[in-house]
Amino acid sequence: MLGLYCLVNTRLYQTYWIGLPSQVFSEDVQNFVDSFKLLNAPEALPTPTPTPTRTVRATPIESSSGRMFDAARTFSIVLPEGWTHDLEFGRSLIGDQIGLPNLVKFFGGRQIATGFDPNILIISLPVPSGSDIEAVADEVISGFSEGASTATSDSNIERFSVSFLGLDAVKFVYSDVSDPNFPDGFESTGIIIVRNNVMWELQCSGGLELRDELDRCIEALESFRFE
Repeated sequence: MLGLYCLVNTRLYQTYWIGLPSQVFSEDVQNFVDSFKLLNAPEALPTPTPTPTRTVRATPIESSSGRMFDAARTFSIVLPEGWTHDLEFGRSLIGDQIGLPNLVKFFGGRQIATGFDPNILIISLPVPSGSDIEAVADEVISGFSEGASTATSDSNIERFSVSFLGLDAVKFVYSDVSDPNFPDGFESTGIIIVRNNVMWELQCSGGLELRDELDRCIEALESFRFE
């Protein structure tokens, strides 16, 4: 099987995918195997083409009292003022590359010409009953930087066992101060939880020159709750 993690850079309309060998993930996602074969051959991936402009598309996300809900009202999140969301754009950018766009449950952030920076990504994936959060996180984090095609020797991952929404969770911070695509480097903060045999990954990514915006992005992640 292959696990999943992703590092999204919409500034360059580019996505880095990480494939991980795993016995953690359910047979329901067996079709990950074929679509993730590209991961071990980065040279086979198409060269990303910067997109000068984009159109904001309607999404099935509703808003109420400043809190954004998914269409099924499974979860909600509070975005910073002035930020927006575009689930269709996120699914086309991320999900279509692995053949399972519906794994992407939320995508948005601070809008720029080519997408969102920083951006917020929420993915859910079924896991076998009784899956241990630490084991799931091991599989996710172990190969994180392997899929970042621009990762440098300055890349680093910090990991923390935390409680989130009353659940055992793992939080991590990936950073690369020498990422050539960002003047001050790149950072991605993630929270991994397992609930009702589903793994949820909440991720915030962006350039380190946007430190204040990244902090707002992390606050948005921490506003996530199940409904």
